[in-house]
Amino acid sequence: MIVHILFRGKRTEFTRTFAQQMALRIGTMHALVVAFVFISLTGQLIELYQMSNTEAISAANVYWALKNNQTPEAVELRKLIPDYLQTVIEKDWKAPYKSPQNLPAWELITRMKEIVAKWRPSASADEIIRNHVFNNINTVAENRDRRIIERVAPNLPLVFWLIAIIGYLLSLVPYLTVEHSKLRFTLVCCYAIIIGLLFYGIAELDNPYLGQVIHPTAFEVKLQEIVAGQ
Repeated sequence: MIVHILFRGKRTEFTRTFAQQMALRIGTMHALVVAFVFISLTGQLIELYQMSNTEAISAANVYWALKNNQTPEAVELRKLIPDYLQTVIEKDWKAPYKSPQNLPAWELITRMKEIVAKWRPSASADEIIRNHVFNNINTVAENRDRRIIERVAPNLPLVFWLIAIIGYLLSLVPYLTVEHSKLRFTLVCCYAIIIGLLFYGIAELDNPYLGQVIHPTAFEVKLQEIVAGQ
């Protein structure tokens, strides 16, 4: 309404042409920026998948490394690994956003570290296994911490959304300086739908665990393998 009042009686052919050019430039620039952010978050999503896969694989490696080891420490660790995978799937993954130490699976990781720290192998072969287990447990803990941090700390700040929304509204202003038409209305609607879908995709990718974009598939697969191999 404000734009129509400001431009009432002043819309020459030059004004219409200039408005169309500005609409194209502003809209294209805004769409490219939003699309770039979307692509960037998609790349980060792949990294998060790899991180979760590494966590699950490392946990399973601990189990299989101790499969034939009958020392008390190995037996207890073998029991903890399926519990850890199950806890991540059923509780850790769906738990409210908290610090890594306050989520259910953290107690299991702490217990595993305590067992390895107290383990004193009598043979060199057991020492090699212990070191392998120790490294994998550390990998599990590190990737789990990163996974939880990604849950509680979205990548995009609030200022991005302010700029993106304001930029979208400003990109529509040039369209309001030309006469009403079905074609203009259709183009504006199409642009709004595309940007809206990109905004939705960005919001989901920025909070992949909140929106359940990432599922604990790797943990489920490794748990099934362990159960089948018992």
